[in-house]
Amino acid sequence: MNIMYKWNSSEFIALNKLWTAESNWRSEAFNKSADRHTGKHAGGIPQILGLNPKVPAPLQIERGLEYIQHRYEKPSIAWAHWRANGWY
Repeated sequence: MNIMYKWNSSEFIALNKLWTAESNWRSEAFNKSADRHTGKHAGGIPQILGLNPKVPAPLQIERGLEYIQHRYEKPSIAWAHWRANGWY
């Protein structure tokens, strides 16, 4: 799915901060801490639950952007949630 994101440059700055904090933009990053409710682990650049770090980086990024759009609308809101809770 290719979504055109109508985010300004400050949103991409927030996205960079978020994913730097989560994975340092490493596609092979894997968080062994499981979600208490689902038992799933987080992986990849966006550190999404259930995302296999073996998925190619461009697809990880696409999935991460879709997740942010769906759940938070834009990266600045996801980043604010991360700062308050340590996860997004």
